[in-house]
Parts: sequence; C-alpha cells; structure tokens
Amino acid sequence: MIGRALVIRSRIHLALLSLLAVFSGPALAEWVAYSETDDATHYHDPASIQKNANFVRVWTIREMNQLTNYGALSLRVLYELDCKDSQYRVLTIAAYPERMGGGTPVRSAEGGEWQFVIPETPVEDLLGIACRQRPPNIE
Repeated sequence: MIGRALVIRSRIHLALLSLLAVFSGPALAEWVAYSETDDATHYHDPASIQKNANFVRVWTIREMNQLTNYGALSLRVLYELDCKDSQYRVLTIAAYPERMGGGTPVRSAEGGEWQFVIPETPVEDLLGIACRQRPPNIE
C-alpha cells in the first residue's frame, strides 16, 4: 500500500509540474522564429532545449495568422524529437486566446504518438535546429 501511495503522489507532482511549465513558461522564454507557413509563424525557446542521448525536448509557440475555430491565436507545444530516426511526438499542447501564449488556455492535451518528420515542414526545421544545437556549457 505504501508503494502504491508513493507512485500516485509522484504522478500528481509530475502533473502539477507539467501544468506549471505550460502556464508559466511564455513569460520567461526568449522566443526565436524558426519557420513560417501560410497560417502561422513558428517560434522556439533555445534555452528550453534539453538533450538526452538522441532525444531532444523543446518548447515552441505557433502564432496563428487568424483566430482558430476554437478561439486560439497561439499554440504552445512541448515536442520530443528523435534526432537519430527523424521522428517526433507532442508531449504537451495548449491553445491560448492571446498572442505568444497569453491568457488562460482554451484547450490542452498531453501525450502524442511518435510520427516521422515530413520534409519541408516546420517540424523538420525544428529538428534541424534542436538536434544541431550544443548543450550549454556546465561549469
């Protein structure tokens, strides 16, 4: 019973930390544009890039050119990228009513399936940037 309670407690802590990251990150990030499509401009936060072997996690914001049908002007996404096999998955996504992830999210979801990166898409651009970037020097 004690082991089960610790597992549940750990999951609750992880969920709360994930929500804190989703809701507080935009104010602290230094967003850099990396791709533009007909419907949006895509930004990433270079300081958010975390590497672990062939995998990279990075926060992005997609600034929509028009309001979506569910009332969002921006989407904040945490991607996990597989640099070796050119795959990605969405770990967390939240839709915001204001620019650059402002306001209270109107929708959110967690956990996506691995997908292969399609050439000439913003995800391919992000893969190139995040997988090439060197981790910060640790002194």
